[in-house]
Amino acid sequence: MYSIIKDIMSYKSYCKNNQVHSICLRVVGHRIRDGDKIGEIADRYSMHRNTVRNIMTLYERNASEELRKKIVS
Repeated sequence: MYSIIKDIMSYKSYCKNNQVHSICLRVVGHRIRDGDKIGEIADRYSMHRNTVRNIMTLYERNASEELRKKIVS
C-alpha cells in the first residue's frame, strides 16, 4: 500500500489563479497516464470525485487527437 501525496495547491486555488486548464490537464494525466483512481486524484487536489469525473467526461468528448497523443506520451 502506498500513500497519496497531496498537491500543494488545491483545485479551488488553481481556479482562483486562473489556472483551470492546468489543473484539468494534470487530472487527465493522472487518470490516463498513471492510471490513478478517481478517488485518489480527488484527494490529491482536495476536490470532489464528481468533479474529476466531469473533467474526464469533457476530455473524452472534446479532446483532439493531438492532445490525446501528448497526454499519453
